[in-house]
Amino acid sequence: MALKKSQLLATRWSSCDALREVMDASHYMDYVLDVLSDLDATATRLAKSRAIQRSMMLELRTGRTRLR
Repeated sequence: MALKKSQLLATRWSSCDALREVMDASHYMDYVLDVLSDLDATATRLAKSRAIQRSMMLELRTGRTRLR
């Protein structure tokens, strides 16, 4: 089952809140910013991969590309 964007954001926010309670502020900021940037990079790669997949399926359906 795919996650909706709102579910992902809510999960990220609750994870950050849980860490805030147990970490020093300076460590928290460094760690959370790294984690959030990694998540954003992963989401970007996933979106690109899905776009490529859709494009390939369209090419197969229209007959511009044939399987060998």
